[in-house]
Amino acid sequence: MRDLFSTSLKDSIDRSSQTDDQSKFDESHKHKIGLIREHTTWKDRAASEYEMREKAQKERNQLKETIQEMQIDNQKLERHIQEWKLLAE
Repeated sequence: MRDLFSTSLKDSIDRSSQTDDQSKFDESHKHKIGLIREHTTWKDRAASEYEMREKAQKERNQLKETIQEMQIDNQKLERHIQEWKLLAE
């Protein structure tokens, strides 16, 4: 009877240990999936911010070119005004 009880107790402990191991595995797996999702979210956000930064830099460069062109046009207009002033005198 004692052997039957000890065998039954041992089997019960083994099953309990297996259940604990499975629970630990399941919890670890859930945590890993959560980390993968978080990584994907951050990766997508970084890619989006990179694209926005690239677009902003491109727009900035275009604005710089426009400003330079306007400054050149302004200088030309100033020269024309000076020429007209000289002619008017």
